[in-house]
Amino acid sequence: MTALPGVLELYRIRWDISDLAVDVDRFRRPHTGNADDKQSWELLNRLVARLTR
Repeated sequence: MTALPGVLELYRIRWDISDLAVDVDRFRRPHTGNADDKQSWELLNRLVARLTR
């Protein structure tokens, strides 16, 4: 059975929102600004940009 394109788009959005929640949680806790924080911040910015298009 072929999935409808709209369903696939909703799945992608759901995945992005899940990733967004993980990164937001990371920055709500104490963090040091290390390389992992920098990578998470960049991912967070890309996710927000993609979700607000």
